[in-house]
Amino acid sequence: MTERLNISESEYRGLKLPSYSLLKRVDESGPWALKYSKKFDSEAVDFGSLLDCKLITAHEFDNKFYFDATEKPTAQLLELANEILKIQDNGDSYANDNIGVLAVADNLNLFGSTKEISKRIAKFDNELFWNYLDISRKSAGKTIFTPDTLTECNEAELIIKTHYNTSWLFTPSSDIEVLTQVMIVTEVNGVQVKVMLDLVVINNLTKTITPYDLKATEMHQLAFKHHFVKMGYYLQGSLYKEALSNWAIEIYPEYTLYDFKFIVWSRSDKTPFIWNMGVEWHKKGLNGFNNVYGEREKGVYELLDDYIFYSQNPDITIDRSLVENTILEL
Repeated sequence: MTERLNISESEYRGLKLPSYSLLKRVDESGPWALKYSKKFDSEAVDFGSLLDCKLITAHEFDNKFYFDATEKPTAQLLELANEILKIQDNGDSYANDNIGVLAVADNLNLFGSTKEISKRIAKFDNELFWNYLDISRKSAGKTIFTPDTLTECNEAELIIKTHYNTSWLFTPSSDIEVLTQVMIVTEVNGVQVKVMLDLVVINNLTKTITPYDLKATEMHQLAFKHHFVKMGYYLQGSLYKEALSNWAIEIYPEYTLYDFKFIVWSRSDKTPFIWNMGVEWHKKGLNGFNNVYGEREKGVYELLDDYIFYSQNPDITIDRSLVENTILEL
């Protein structure tokens, strides 16, 4: 059964079904992907979320983001701050002083190269850390950005909406429908999955459907081809296209589904381009392939099998390949 969902993004994320992000974590972490969820915090990732919301779900912008001139910490300091906020959100209040914070840092194995207690405390006992905690509490869980980042995001939004490469995506005509944040639950290779597509363009004149995902990157456009492989975006494109195909067959049986495409905004080039993921990459994304080093890269089908295996064997703590093979090839 295939269903397009009419729910909020938070409700969607609460669905206990495999998604692209979960399959990517399974690929990287094996069984631990199902045992622990990990939020990746970085300025680049957060900026992508900011721009995505501006372009795709602008009505949610004020509910998700908070702007303040306070600088945001990075790396281990950010990880520590976010853990403190999580602890306090759960009703615990012990991490309000240096000793409490140090205990949390030790539990996270942070600042491991520094042994002296006073020097470990000095790693976080600074204005940047405490100001970020204070602003985070005031922002009620929203992602915090500086006003300068908002200015950059507004600039990117304006260029994307007016540049000839992409402007037409945001000015639909009577013949073209542009669906945003399309959430679908369906079966892929016999496993129920969930997907959330940024844009789905339905051309009623040519009877075609084209799926898109928005990416923001700090690197130049020409580097996206390599980034696409490194980040496993072929998994996302192939999974999303399979799910959309199931939906389109039911709703638009006479329409042709085009290749999955990425709308890429380069913060370096300040120019948007559309990258097409062709049929060959779609097949590789589903079935897996050998990379340039001759190493096996898993596809969606194999990762769904891994997901089922780990779900049915929750006590397993090592990679499936180590469970099923006693001798490994070098």
